This record gives sequence, C-alpha cells and structure tokens, in this order.
Amino acid sequence: MVTLLKRNTIANLIGSNWPSLMGIVFVPLYIKFMGIESYGLVGLFATVTSLFSLIDMGMSTTLNREMARMSIHGQEDRGQRDLVRTLEWIYWGLSLSAGIIMVVAAPSIAQRWINPKNLSPESVKHALQLMGLIIGLYLPSSFYQGGLMGMQRQVLMNTALVVLATVRGLGAVLILWRVSPTIEAFFLWQAVVSGAQVCIMMFLLWKCLPRSHGRPRFKRTLLAGVWRYSAYVSGSSVVGVLLAQTDKIILVKILSLELFGYYTLAWTLASALWSIIVPINTALFPQFVQLHERRDERNLANLFHHASQVMSVAVIPIGILLVLFSKEILFLWTRNPLIAQDTHMIVSLLVFGVMLNGVSSVPGYASSAFGWPQLGMYVNIGQAIFLIPAMLLTVPRFGAEGAAAICVVLNATYLFVMVPIMFQRYLGAEKWKFFLNDIGCPFAGVVVIGMILLGLFPGGLSSPVTFFYLVGTLLLMILTSIALAPTVRSWLINVLLTLKFGICSPGGPVR
Repeated sequence: MVTLLKRNTIANLIGSNWPSLMGIVFVPLYIKFMGIESYGLVGLFATVTSLFSLIDMGMSTTLNREMARMSIHGQEDRGQRDLVRTLEWIYWGLSLSAGIIMVVAAPSIAQRWINPKNLSPESVKHALQLMGLIIGLYLPSSFYQGGLMGMQRQVLMNTALVVLATVRGLGAVLILWRVSPTIEAFFLWQAVVSGAQVCIMMFLLWKCLPRSHGRPRFKRTLLAGVWRYSAYVSGSSVVGVLLAQTDKIILVKILSLELFGYYTLAWTLASALWSIIVPINTALFPQFVQLHERRDERNLANLFHHASQVMSVAVIPIGILLVLFSKEILFLWTRNPLIAQDTHMIVSLLVFGVMLNGVSSVPGYASSAFGWPQLGMYVNIGQAIFLIPAMLLTVPRFGAEGAAAICVVLNATYLFVMVPIMFQRYLGAEKWKFFLNDIGCPFAGVVVIGMILLGLFPGGLSSPVTFFYLVGTLLLMILTSIALAPTVRSWLINVLLTLKFGICSPGGPVR
C-alpha cells in the first residue's frame, strides 16, 4: 500500500505539472506566431472551459470515490460497470449540450463581449465556435480520469496525459509554424487532440473495469446513492470556479483583447506556484484527518507547523523572486521587451496574491480535514460578493493592474480572516507560532535578501548572466528561508546526518 501510494503520488505530480511545463515552454512561441491578441483568446478559452466544467456537478469526483469504495467493499463487478454507464450518459449529454450552446452563442459573444484590434470579427467568431467543439469533446475526459483514479490506475492515466500534453503543445507549435499562424489553426489542432484524449481515456477506463456477464446498463436507481455527495462537491466547485474566473469574464469585456492577452500571460506565470501548493496540500490532507481522528494533538501540532514551514520554504522564495524580478524574468521567458514592460507589474501583483494564498492554504486544508469545510466556502462566498463591484469600479480606471491588485486583497483575506477564525476553533495555542515562526520569519528574511540583491542588480547584463544572477538569488532566498524555518532546518540537518553518519538528531518532525 505504501509503495502504491508513493507511486501514485509521483505519477499525479508529474501528470498535473507536465501541462504547466509545456505551457512555460510553448507559450512564448504561441505569442511569437499568433500575436498577443490571439493569445488573449487562448486565455478566454481557459476561462470558458472552467465555467462549463461546472456541468461536471461533482460526477467525476463521485465516480472516483465510488470506484474506490466498491473495490474495497468487494461489490459485484456489474455494479461498477453500470455506474460508469449511468453517469457516462448523463455526462456526455451535458457536455455536448455545453458545446452546442457555445457554438450557437459564438457570434453574439464575438460581437458584444470581445474587443479585438487586429483580429477580424470573423476570426474571433470562428475561434469561439471551435472552442465549443473542443468543450463538447474535452469535458468528458475528466469523468474517465476520475474513474481511473478511483481504480488506482494513476500511473497509466498520467502516462497518457503526459504524452497527450506533449503532443498538444508541440503539435500546436508545428501547426502554427509550418501550416498557418492563425488562431483558427491553433484551436482546430486543440480539437483534434481533445477528441483523441477523450477516446483514449474512455478506452482505458473501460479496459480496466472488471469483466462481467451482460452489457452495462443505465440504472436510474444508482443515482439515488450518489446524488447527495455529488451535489455537495458541485456546490463547492461552483463557488470556487466563479471566484477564480469572474475577473477574467469582466476583463475581457472591459479591456481590449490585446490587454487581456497580457493579463492572461501574467496569470500563466503566476499560476506556476499552484504546481507547488496543490501537491503539498493533497499529500497532507489524509494525515491531518488521521491525526485528528486519533486526537493526537501533539503530533498534529508538530505536523501542522512542519507543513506550514515547508510551504513557506517552497513558495515564498519563488514568489518573492517573481515579484521583485518580474520584468527580467518575463524578458528571459518571452524575449520580448514590450511584453516585459507591459506585463511585469501585473505579474508581480498576481504572484504576490497566489503566494499569500499558498501560505494560508495549510490552515485551510487542516480546517477541512478536521471537519469544517464550510469555513473556506463561506470566505469564498464573501469574496465573490465583493469581487464583482470591486472589479467594475477598479478596472475601468486602473486596467489589468487594478484587477491584479484586487487579487492581492482577496487572497490576503485568507491569511488575515480565514486563518485566525480557524485558530479560534482548532489549534488555538499554535496561532502566534504559525504567524511568527512558520511564515513571518521566512517571509521577512527572504524579502530582505531579495531587496538587497535587487538593489545590487546591474542593468544591461546579457541574458545568460541575468539568468545565473536570478538562479543565485533564488538559492540564497531558499537557504535564508530554511535557516529561518526551525522545523525544516532541523529536519534537513537530521537528513544530512543520517546520510553522512547514519545517525539521527533528536527532535525531528513527525512523519
């Protein structure tokens, strides 16, 4: 079981982060061939896909849970196949309906909601219609992935996802380079790969399901056993998706498509931090649950502080580097001084907001693990109520920078509102240790080092020298954060002593 858990965890980390890596590698080439305005439509596609993903209604998570539960309790194989067929029909019906709605609405959206400068209205309309085709084909893929995860087939699933992500990104570059540097060609290729992906995931899930006599059938009675769980997951997803995408829906209406492209590019870079935050919290969640159920307060507190300091060491140095050196990093990434000039402030603000979310996320996940998931949902609802009027007041005057500043304010509420409320119910004696030791000292030390090295940074350096200067700065920041994070420092010393002398120092963190 331990070996399977480790193998699945590694597979999930690779499978979830590989598409992000492909984005970092290929996004500058997309912009080079298509232009920043067309890349704005790519950002809009990500927003539209997230909104239409709400049709999932928790079914993929429910299938994940039910496949795992049925396997453990030894329920008959026919039940698994019937459940997949029942939810599959519903999912495909909703997905195809969503795609048709997007295709039909494309002309109206292109005319009334998007503000292109260089792209023709016809190109925008065609791009939106292709988005509808992709949505209809792509969304069921997450359903089949949920089933594969529930059956503990993460390695197989993520191997396929890594290959598909590579084909998706590399193929798009080749199409734009050798065939047609247009947004229509880009989305047409995405439609082809999305169709291939859903077919592969469907084949893998049905292949992995145990064989049984008779054909799988749609059974309405199976829905009675899963609808409550599915509805709860769906409700949480609705709030989260609307909160995450409302800014982009408003921005694409108010800003030109070119400026929205800059905002999309900035979000792409800022979102890289999530590839660190999410895997750490996903691994922590079951351990929090187990320690809380055992009422093991001492080890629970030790794990909480260790995890919080690990998150600080993992997120704060990279975040502060991106905040302080955003202009230099953008130029190294895109090789475009205009993009670096117009986007760096947005990147700094968005990254700072995501970093605040990251250092607040361990208490948030702990609260959910302890049996109080409503806390995060209530905070999200409050943020959603604030977000729309704030965006409508701020963006027309300050543009994308105003939207990014609102992101900072919203994420600050997690740290300064949600976290103190959590400590009122759980781990109250650990509150100030969290704020001072776990995040305060590492943050202050990294900021001081970053500001000093920013002041010493000479202008006009060549790209290779700038790159190595930034790498050196990041290493110094990481070392500083480790030195100022007591449990991480003790754990690292313990590991080094074990590797060199085969001994362990006392006081290591709970595992």
